Amino acid sequence: FNYIDFRQKTGVIPYAFIGASVFKFNPKAVFNYNPNSQLAKYLGPSYDNLASRDGELVELQPLGTEGQETTEFNDRKRYSLTQIAIPIGGGFKFKVSHNWMIGVEYGTRITFTDYLDDVSGTFVDPSRLQAQYGPMSAAMSIRSETYDQNKIEGSGRGNPKTNDMYGIFGVTIMYRIYGNKPACPTF
Repeated sequence: FNYIDFRQKTGVIPYAFIGASVFKFNPKAVFNYNPNSQLAKYLGPSYDNLASRDGELVELQPLGTEGQETTEFNDRKRYSLTQIAIPIGGGFKFKVSHNWMIGVEYGTRITFTDYLDDVSGTFVDPSRLQAQYGPMSAAMSIRSETYDQNKIEGSGRGNPKTNDMYGIFGVTIMYRIYGNKPACPTF
């Protein structure tokens, strides 16, 4: 909608929006092979098999990094990579000359998932993940340099009580390509 009469030389229009959206996402992380890490020592020789994958960008959802659908945690289902969100935000349009406008907008997307970053619930013992999904699942579930096998399972990995959100900021430049009077079709 154009709320600015283009016959005016200048003008400012504030606006707000709210709606619904569907989006796809696919959390990934770079695998950093470190044979001297505590996790490598805990996982043993199977971790060494991952050396050739050092620096690889790894898709996280198929790995079940929080034990999704493992024998011990079969109540934890894999999250869908297609989700819905509520976009909400606002902005301003500025008419800067006869044919030119500039817009500035900020919007937040309120999602219904807590897995945009593949982090939500609690840690699972990496040996369980290794047994079910292999050493890459175990390695990608704990990416810190320190690892204490006696304190990990059940401790918080994320906050499952809140869903993820993300924001978008944009600037637009608009140029009116028609003359003073828009051409309307006649029938």
